[in-house]
Amino acid sequence: MSNLIILIDMDNVIADQVDGFYRILADEYPEIILPPRESLSHFDIELNFPEEHRELIRSLRLRKDFFLTLAPISGAKESLNRLSDAGHAIRIVTAPTWEWTHCVAEKYAWVERHLGRSWCEKIILTRDKTMIKGDVLIDDAPRIDGVFEPSWQHVVYDQPYNRTHPIPHRVTWESLGLFLESFNIN
Repeated sequence: MSNLIILIDMDNVIADQVDGFYRILADEYPEIILPPRESLSHFDIELNFPEEHRELIRSLRLRKDFFLTLAPISGAKESLNRLSDAGHAIRIVTAPTWEWTHCVAEKYAWVERHLGRSWCEKIILTRDKTMIKGDVLIDDAPRIDGVFEPSWQHVVYDQPYNRTHPIPHRVTWESLGLFLESFNIN
């Protein structure tokens, strides 16, 4: 297998954003019923809740320390290190929130805390991932749109909310190695 440029999304691929929302809601808003994680059917988490709670849920990601306190996705750190050690060029490609006051610094701090300072050099912040060159983009979003035709192959990181979309390539950290072994660069 040739060395690849592997672009990896951060939220809900490396850092567990759904868990972050659920922890805040359970601690501060126990009256809001949390749907089982496996039943989530929308990429935008607030759409999984009744209309009267959506603005509150949307606002949680704007809080100071929201991104900083996210738990890592199980297996992410080990997989990233394994891919890097195998010679692949890994970049963390993540979209900041539109209200980025806390988000940008916290994403960098999160990566330093959970992956190590050297991984901060591999972060690319962009709202348009089609502008970034690579062989593979691993992202939980079922669809990626942007200005350009992507240079990368979109591989969806498996989450309950993207399972209803017809997607040719779906992985978890456990299955990624098998997928990459079969990957051919055109």
